[in-house]
Amino acid sequence: MFGQPPSRFQAIAGVVLVAGAILGAAGAYRLHHQAGTALAAANVVPITVLPAGASGAPRAGPGYFTVTARPGQTVHLHALIVNRTHSRPLLALAPVDAYRTASGLGYALPSDNRRGVGAWIHLSRHTLTMAPASRRLIDLSCHVPADARAGTYAGALSIALPGSGTVPSASASIRVQMRLAVAVIVHVRTASRG
Repeated sequence: MFGQPPSRFQAIAGVVLVAGAILGAAGAYRLHHQAGTALAAANVVPITVLPAGASGAPRAGPGYFTVTARPGQTVHLHALIVNRTHSRPLLALAPVDAYRTASGLGYALPSDNRRGVGAWIHLSRHTLTMAPASRRLIDLSCHVPADARAGTYAGALSIALPGSGTVPSASASIRVQMRLAVAVIVHVRTASRG
């Protein structure tokens, strides 16, 4: 939970590239994420994810999901996924938790235990095969637990990108999985008394 809306949310790209790596027997290791806005603008990121309305039209706004809800409330959301390649990628989708880093937000791996917003998000599907140069709309919901306290919370919709690989080094082999992470910022409001 974030006690107040962090000012860095305005600077966070709606789409963030996350590189996860496994270093030999050292176990899971998370590399720092890079803001994906510049890469997406340069057409380097083959998949784009945008908050959208039920009709599939992208929503105006910051490029990530924002939710305002009361404890016990469920809010329905839609994500527009755009494949800008000529291939048919199989995408793996997962809700994940977020955590604060020195440079903004970091995102947990899909295999990590979900305790925050990642556990509140429910997806209509967890895999998606995209046709070449296509758009698909997926539904997701955010259910705020009845015992949630007022405040601002963060999680993300994480999508594994095709093209993972292994980078050899002198001491270990590094497996890299590129992911898109689109922030889901949840503002929990309690009923006002009066």
